[in-house]
Amino acid sequence: MDETIELAPLGALPQGAPVATPESAPVAVPAGMLPPVPRSIDPTSRDLIANVSHELRTPVTALQAQLENMADGVTPATPATLNAALDHTARLTRLIAYLLDLSRQDAGASGLDMTVIPVGDFLEDCAHELAMTDAAKDLRYLVEVAPDDLTVVADEERIRQIILNLVTNAIKHSPRGGRITLAAQRTPCNTGTWVDVSDEGPGIPEEERAQVFERFNTGSRPRGSGGTGIGLAIVRWAAELHGGTVEVVDAPVGSGATVRLSLPDLAA
Repeated sequence: MDETIELAPLGALPQGAPVATPESAPVAVPAGMLPPVPRSIDPTSRDLIANVSHELRTPVTALQAQLENMADGVTPATPATLNAALDHTARLTRLIAYLLDLSRQDAGASGLDMTVIPVGDFLEDCAHELAMTDAAKDLRYLVEVAPDDLTVVADEERIRQIILNLVTNAIKHSPRGGRITLAAQRTPCNTGTWVDVSDEGPGIPEEERAQVFERFNTGSRPRGSGGTGIGLAIVRWAAELHGGTVEVVDAPVGSGATVRLSLPDLAA
């Protein structure tokens, strides 16, 4: 004899009473009640998060410690301590600028404001700007331009960004008291301009030269202050916006690394 079991409405069951559900019966769950599905992070994004987090933590921690010491009266607010704090904020500003440029690069934003740039004065200005911020290494800066009245047509802010990045990288790897050279000349075929930035550091191994301008690539050269590996990626992007290139070229033995920016002749 078959026995029929009548199930009470769910609301009528005593609290804590078990509810039997046939295994074959599908259970519909509203979409809003489903747990979120974890999204995997691609390796590039993961590298970005790791590198930027590291780079942000270093200056923020140092800046916080300096300001706390000054606020507590442990360290006097002298020009030296305030300049050290400013150095950390400058590093943060550069990192944020790099990230904004990466987002512009990914979004395809590439507008240029073309103007005629006197190369000699421009390179002297860039060298002076960085010499003021990195006086601790007692570096010497040499600017060589031929001919003296050499000019290029380019976006001045983008070219400044390129040169400052290249010189900043050279500063990182230069020995104390070393020399950084900024040299510019016409290309051998007279269709553009070369700008070389050279240091007296350990150099860049030939097998790493092709990858040095990739995002997050920091290479094997020792870096005392770390690095995200995005500064040189920005350099390549800005050069390509002008139809130019950037590459590591052979340098005289014992003279460190030389990075060359090649800019084609463009109309203003």
